[in-house]
Parts: sequence; C-alpha cells; structure tokens
Amino acid sequence: MSPHHPFRSERLEYRAYHPDKHVDFIEQVHTEPFAYINASASLHRPVGKRFVEDVVKDLVDKSLLFVIIYRIDNDPDTSEPIGAISLSAAEPEMMHHRCSNMAIDIVHDQQGRGYGTEALNWALEWGFRQAGLHRIELEYLEWNSRVRPLYDRCGFTEEGRRRKSVFKDGKWWDEIGMSILEDEWRARWQGSAAIRT
Repeated sequence: MSPHHPFRSERLEYRAYHPDKHVDFIEQVHTEPFAYINASASLHRPVGKRFVEDVVKDLVDKSLLFVIIYRIDNDPDTSEPIGAISLSAAEPEMMHHRCSNMAIDIVHDQQGRGYGTEALNWALEWGFRQAGLHRIELEYLEWNSRVRPLYDRCGFTEEGRRRKSVFKDGKWWDEIGMSILEDEWRARWQGSAAIRT
C-alpha cells in the first residue's frame, strides 16, 4: 500500500466496482471456461449473464472489499482491468471473530507475471491494517494446484482438507483450506506487504 495512494501497490491500482464500466469484465472472467472450472466446485456448465449478475450482487452486498485490479502503466481512460479481488464481510452475529474469506481472479493472459502475488499482498495489508481483521482465509480445489505456490508466497498456511469432497471429470478431489493470521502477517511482512512481489 503506497503511503501516497492507498489504493495502489507497486504496479497495480485497485478501483471500485462500477456496473456501467465493469459488468462486461466480470462476465468475461466468470464465463471464461478455464477460470470458471478451476475456481468453482459448482456443476460445470456454461453460465450466462444472470449467473454473473447474482455473483456481482453477492460481491457488492456481502464484501468488506471488492475492487477491480488495473495495471498502473495503463492509460486510466483506456485501460482494461486485469482482475478482481474481494474480502467477504461476516454476518452480524459473526463479526466479532474478525475473519474474512479472500478470493482473487486474474485474467488468463495476465497470469504468471506476479500480479496475483502483488494484489494478494495488497489486500492482506488492507484487511489487517485498515479493516482490523484477525484472520484471512481462502480455499482452492486440488485440481487447481498451480495456485498453491502463490498462496504459500503470501504466507498462507494449509489448515486442512475436505477429502474427496468435490467430483469433477469422473474423479473425486480435495478442497484445501488455508489461512493467515494477523500476527503471522505482521511478523512476515512487518507492515510492508504490498511492495513485496
């Protein structure tokens, strides 16, 4: 998190979701088969605008943070988003636990460039330093193992597996849960996570 611009990291800017500007992008992300199949345990089938509208409504209504990710080197007037990141808000009766679930999507052609690491680190810093969270967690599906090094780099620890809980392509797969606690994040990054990629 830049001290001069709290919604930027080294190479990325995090902007508010605006339906008129971003609905097509969110639809692209959630209907791109590679991304959808790797991130979702739902029955894999083509999804349309209604599905995307429901996803966006949940993100807007039930998130502490839901931002669209842009590269800083792009012209702000013509730039295209490269991803989205969110931190869920707890239900009122669960808020005292100060726990949030994180999700990230980076478009396929922008993956492998360190943007996911940079965005996750920025969101962790925002969650712990701005939102006062104690714990941030996430889940991923065993067949999407290429995300594991990303989560390890950001300091997440595997907590457990829901063994053989997801059926895909005629096979049973695990769902893996990971988390990072505020004190672990502070010890690891000493308050400067967003500049580390």
